[in-house]
Amino acid sequence: MKVLAWLAALAALMMVSTTAKANEWGTLRPNLYFGPRLAVPESPLTGLAWFSNGNYQALDKLRHACDQHHALSGYGYTAHNARDYAKQSIRDPESNLDLHLEWVAATDTNDWTLRVSGTPLDSTKPSPVSLLFYSGFDRPAHGTPHALAAGAIDGSPSDPEGLDVGPL
Repeated sequence: MKVLAWLAALAALMMVSTTAKANEWGTLRPNLYFGPRLAVPESPLTGLAWFSNGNYQALDKLRHACDQHHALSGYGYTAHNARDYAKQSIRDPESNLDLHLEWVAATDTNDWTLRVSGTPLDSTKPSPVSLLFYSGFDRPAHGTPHALAAGAIDGSPSDPEGLDVGPL
């Protein structure tokens, strides 16, 4: 049943995405290392998080929202035209990761693409890293984003088990 919830949520996201113009998408979530969204209220949003999976405490050190305690040796945009292109570099010594993101929105269609690449900062050390790309819908009236994984795609609260998404 959760698979159906994910498929329905993905279909809803795709419908909203295909009706939006590419120039309405942007890197508009400044508190995150990477987080494109539409420039309209209650819109779809996306993001990227990562963690080093080299030890059992890896999820405690998830990188998602910008935080000085992450002790990154650098992060930021190396190019950004505020319309349809952004290039970003993130250097995470604890994860031994030099992460590069390129976000491109097509001006003639409603599509955008993210290219993710990474290399170890120190090639003599292993750097097992997991990347998590997610999508959801913004619900500013309630103050927090509502992840698609929770099962609600119409803005209504979902079943606590995440099994009931209502009629499709």
